[in-house]
Amino acid sequence: MLAVVVLAVCVDAALRRRTSKAWRDARGAGGAAEGAALFAEEEGLGRGAGDAPAASSAAGRSRAHSRNAFSPRSYLGRLGKLLGDDEISHRRVGLAVATSAAGLAAARAASRKFEHVPYADEMTAAGNRVSYYRSANNQRVADALRSLEAYATPTFYNKHLMTGAPILRIDDDDLLFQRHVLSARLDGHLVEVAADTLASPRASLDSPSFIVVPGFGGSSEKNLYRILAKSIAERFNAHVHILHERGEGGVPLRSHKLHKMDTRMLEALIEKVRADRGMQVPLFGLGLSQGGSLLLKYIQGFAAPGSPPCPFAAVMTVGCTFQYQVGLQLMEVNGLVGRCYSYILAKMHIDILRRNKEVLDNLDNVDIGEIATCSNLSDLDRKLANPVYGHHSVVAYHDSFNLVEQAHNINIPVLCLHSEDDPLFSDDTHRIQRAAARCSDRIVFFSVPRGGHLSFCERGTRSTYVTRVADRFFKTLLQQQRPVDGQ
Repeated sequence: MLAVVVLAVCVDAALRRRTSKAWRDARGAGGAAEGAALFAEEEGLGRGAGDAPAASSAAGRSRAHSRNAFSPRSYLGRLGKLLGDDEISHRRVGLAVATSAAGLAAARAASRKFEHVPYADEMTAAGNRVSYYRSANNQRVADALRSLEAYATPTFYNKHLMTGAPILRIDDDDLLFQRHVLSARLDGHLVEVAADTLASPRASLDSPSFIVVPGFGGSSEKNLYRILAKSIAERFNAHVHILHERGEGGVPLRSHKLHKMDTRMLEALIEKVRADRGMQVPLFGLGLSQGGSLLLKYIQGFAAPGSPPCPFAAVMTVGCTFQYQVGLQLMEVNGLVGRCYSYILAKMHIDILRRNKEVLDNLDNVDIGEIATCSNLSDLDRKLANPVYGHHSVVAYHDSFNLVEQAHNINIPVLCLHSEDDPLFSDDTHRIQRAAARCSDRIVFFSVPRGGHLSFCERGTRSTYVTRVADRFFKTLLQQQRPVDGQ
């Protein structure tokens, strides 16, 4: 990982020097062509009921392809020009998967109810940005965030080094985590994951509990999550539970069921926390990257009429994209730097599969040797979507990460923290996230100018800006609840 981060820094510096217009145009054209080919391969063109008729000749197909094919960079750019950045809603950003004129018209019609919402998109004195639907719930959170002190980045700052900073940091804290192994049946197969708990020495019976869901490859052994767990436990006198991904944390796979967005192991951990701590203790969620997507998907399941109350009192996400497919393609067409990150993330996935090769050997359509040749996440997703992730197609797998369409159903407070220079994201990805905040009276989108993907390391401290934002967000909600609880 360190080598890739250093490579990304060097490539980024080289790309910054090559600023001629001809080179930029050529690079943009190549990225658009690659994005169009990738989307055409996965989705097909003109197959939906509302799509335009397919061209009958090769020339006609070529012209239709150039008009309708998906190019993430240009497509969302055209969307912004057509609708205006100030009027984009979550339904309109859903146009990333509507590739025809009919789909465009339908998506625009579906978005009209969000056109005139009272919306704020403002800068704070510290240079941060707060975007939110104006409501009493969101206003309290936004007011608390406005007064948050500025984020002091390290002296020698680089967004790629910042993204790899948790690996470079030395953690000499002797933290005692208690290990739990959670088990459940998934489609008749046994699934086990590790969950580690860190309790503050000052924790009491009514202290809050936090469930931290790491991004891919994260665990209680990684310094970023150790720092987060320690800081949260100290600031809230809390119990902090870190939920590992399947195959991580020293617990091997018991079956090939690796459904990335399946929430049943999260449900198992919530049940254990409730059984140990009681139903009245406040429960908060903190999800990073893919872990944030899992938390958002889980809480969206409590929006239907007649659903039970959501176990979480509030959730905070860090570096979480609301549309995985669009974010992934935007990253992979963004030159060599984006490809570097896609490559290393794919290899991290492959390492888990290699460590558990014996579990996958019995699957007819999984060849570890062939999978090991994948050089990016898109290729890996296509090979694993059905046999390992449990989806009938790669499109269905990507749709399981699409959180924008149901963002308006979220009914508990949610804070989404992002860095504007996140090397895994782009301006269009941030536009999607702000659009999700526009359509919910419970989501606040909070972005800072710098910070990398997840670490947000602060100058002169052994902590991360994430803990200060989490402290302000969750304590604001706890202070709001206390008078009500005492009635």
